[in-house]
Amino acid sequence: MTNQSAGGDAPPAESKRSQHDYNKRSVQELKKIANGQWFRIHQSAGVPASCLTGKHGPCPICGGKDRFRHDDKNGDGTYFCGGRCGSGDGLKLLQLYSGKTFAETLSWLSDLLIGSQPVVSVKGQASTLVNEHSRTALNDVWNESQDVQDGDPVHLYLTRTRRLVLPRIPSALRLHRSLPYFEGKTVIGEYSAMLATVSAADGKPVSIHRTFLTLDGLKAKVSAPKRIMKPVIAGACSGGAIRLYEPSDVLGVAEGIETALACHVATGIPMWAAISSTLMEKLIVPTSVNEVVIFADNDTNQVGQNAAKKLAQRLHSDGKTVKILTPATPGTDWADAVTQEL
Repeated sequence: MTNQSAGGDAPPAESKRSQHDYNKRSVQELKKIANGQWFRIHQSAGVPASCLTGKHGPCPICGGKDRFRHDDKNGDGTYFCGGRCGSGDGLKLLQLYSGKTFAETLSWLSDLLIGSQPVVSVKGQASTLVNEHSRTALNDVWNESQDVQDGDPVHLYLTRTRRLVLPRIPSALRLHRSLPYFEGKTVIGEYSAMLATVSAADGKPVSIHRTFLTLDGLKAKVSAPKRIMKPVIAGACSGGAIRLYEPSDVLGVAEGIETALACHVATGIPMWAAISSTLMEKLIVPTSVNEVVIFADNDTNQVGQNAAKKLAQRLHSDGKTVKILTPATPGTDWADAVTQEL
């Protein structure tokens, strides 16, 4: 897309449906699905969040100083520009910002809504975009879990194995007593597991992160002890995170759950776990947050540092104050640094 802010995902010049002859019904169906979601849609397209606050400011397309306002009436993404862009709904703004044809814009929007739109929660209402098998599986696993208690495998893992001094365990984390572990379609065993709610960019729960454990609080000896379940909608984790603590005007971000918890213990900053470097780059931060502290991993291949820099660049463009903190020792994260000082 033209006029794209750092980190935005631009609509491709071509896609598998770019030549589709969208009729009036399909356009209205897309608008219906997009209703109430235009902030995330426009931000995903690269429109700076500073232009989507509902206040007058520069137009993200034609510039100026105080000619544009994104008022989002009735959840339709509406805007007004006193310059050449005029006024219209979210779809028109998306097309103007992209510089693409109407069909190409619709194709991109369709791909976004069908491929990554977080429109329901794990326990949410029915939707044609929801993978019902995934939702059932997610609900079954969550309903079988329980609060973390002193001495259980999750508590032992966090406090003894990971050496974290936690006054309380965040409610986003729970214990599953006996969760099957699959290699392909074959169950190779059942293990205790630390479950973590994965919330989409709009705050709705869409998946579950699992850390498979032994009864005495060690990581299970399996090929991949940390896994994310298939979300209710494909791609719904993009932009989201494990929201361990409610942010104030300050939010801390780290990759792993344990690292985020360690940073909270050390600083008191409310923390989110981005899960991976790839998802960290795509993280969407609430508009109420003014300052973001990124606790980057010190990866020898620079993957963690590069993800932190890309996120910081995008957040800076949205007008937020951003700090990147990296531990001094290569090959470590902040969980390592904090626990070594305990």
